[in-house]
Amino acid sequence: MKKVVITFLLLFCLAPFANAEEKKSNPAKESSVELITAVDELECGGTKVVAETTCTADSKPTFKTCTKQTISFKDMKKGGEIIKKIHNENLGGADERVGKNIDAFIWRWACVRGKDRSYLVLEFATGGSCAGCEWDEIYQIDGKKVASKKSKNRTQEAIQEAVEKFQRTYRALGIEKLPRSLFQRIKILKNQE
Repeated sequence: MKKVVITFLLLFCLAPFANAEEKKSNPAKESSVELITAVDELECGGTKVVAETTCTADSKPTFKTCTKQTISFKDMKKGGEIIKKIHNENLGGADERVGKNIDAFIWRWACVRGKDRSYLVLEFATGGSCAGCEWDEIYQIDGKKVASKKSKNRTQEAIQEAVEKFQRTYRALGIEKLPRSLFQRIKILKNQE
């Protein structure tokens, strides 16, 4: 009987710690953080491109805690049917309230004309000032990525090589240059104008 009581007391005392590891691995589970999704759209060569960014409701423009960002390509000739959806895979930041979050945002975009078709250019940024903290990617309007300035290796040489390859690709597509005046900011926060 004494062993049963001691075992019961031990289980009772250790019960609060049993879920601690699960909560540590998934902080969003214990959190009641409100998430909101901002939606923005851009017309590009007969395709409607839709950006959806999900962030905590208390996010400020200077500090965004966002958990998901997708870009959808919708064929307007087929009634808005989704051709392709790409997900921002730049997860890695951590917020104790929501778990993993996006640490590089797609924050600006432009529709540019090449020699025979339109292309979507996405600009990514981490918010830092390091080499490789910002890069562009070019997509066909069916959602296929054709070029990226992002380098897996953050050495200056690797970054320069990625930039040069990107420039060769956009010249081959008939895009003379990417003037920053073409780029529009993507609405990341719901209340952002």
